[in-house]
Amino acid sequence: MYQCPCCGGRLIFDIPSQQLKCDHCSNSFNPYEISKEHDAQESVEYDVTVFRCPQCGGEILSTDNTAANFCSFCGASTILTSRVTKELKPGYIIPFSKTKQDCKRAYKSMMRYALFAPGELKDEKFIDGFRGIYMPYWTYYIAQKGPVCLKGSKSHRSGDYIYTDHYDITGDVDCYYKGLSYDASSSFDDGISEIIAPYDVKNMKAFTPSFLSGFYADTADVAADVYRMDAEAIAVDETYKHIKKT
Repeated sequence: MYQCPCCGGRLIFDIPSQQLKCDHCSNSFNPYEISKEHDAQESVEYDVTVFRCPQCGGEILSTDNTAANFCSFCGASTILTSRVTKELKPGYIIPFSKTKQDCKRAYKSMMRYALFAPGELKDEKFIDGFRGIYMPYWTYYIAQKGPVCLKGSKSHRSGDYIYTDHYDITGDVDCYYKGLSYDASSSFDDGISEIIAPYDVKNMKAFTPSFLSGFYADTADVAADVYRMDAEAIAVDETYKHIKKT
């Protein structure tokens, strides 16, 4: 837990100000300037508390050690078991820009049109249980350089005949793809991940654990190599599309 230098209160990441704010004295601090003693040392890992649901086995992590009292995956109302461990430190993070109240208003507005939705989805207690969870992603940067050889054709009509000329097209490719992202959590539905993508990467910042204060994050349990070939295939397909347009 991150403590206020002024009063020792709990610091929580405040979404509107994008600062760490003390829940006792209300002083604000830059997330990069506030770090616990063990965060001061450069490391590829950071300390987290992992909460595990005894019902479904789902796991979320946090820099806080406050007990989580319900599971975000199966909805079970139970005290999640916890353990302190080390996790691989992400390179970057897109801090939350919408508050819990923003999400509740958007959800209620949408549910007004969901006439046949189950009643519990409209229950105020259910809606108040919204929590912010960061989802881990692998981001791929792909460069393509070298010669390319393609087949091309061009057709024209002459009288009652259609003539098609075939060509061998050669050239050089120099392409760079930045930010092809795939979620790194096995518990996060890939279909949902694709629907909400792409993310606004212009707001991406260098990661520091204090951004997680007051929130949770899903565990990154999918290796980077799992989606590497998919990312490369997308890059190749986009390159060919661009060549065909030119």
